[in-house]
Amino acid sequence: MSTLPITLPGADEQPTRKSLGLWAGIVGSSALWAVQLQAIYGSVPVLCELHANWVSHVVSLVCFVGTVVCAVLSYRDWVAAGRDSPDLMEGGERGRTRFLGALGAIYSVLLAITILAQAIAAFFFEPCWA
Repeated sequence: MSTLPITLPGADEQPTRKSLGLWAGIVGSSALWAVQLQAIYGSVPVLCELHANWVSHVVSLVCFVGTVVCAVLSYRDWVAAGRDSPDLMEGGERGRTRFLGALGAIYSVLLAITILAQAIAAFFFEPCWA
């Protein structure tokens, strides 16, 4: 029994450029969310002792802005790849760029909303709330 090799369109393309934006939306935004979560909840005893609530707000703002930047980088790469839906049958660099760009942009927006929700909770609840 012989089998025919299946090749996806564009699968034989060689990568021509590397982009930070392809992975920034996934890895960068995840790292920023983890930093924000650990920083605002792990520093509660210190912030309570120093009465420095503003530190958690600054950390949340910096991480939120960083996550939005990661979303913009991923969105920019998705637009550069053609703004089409990531097709299941498209291979190669263009298919990868579409997939990672769309996924990174959507995932970064989700994590930006999560960071914002955690910042709102930190804004309304004092660290020394006992």
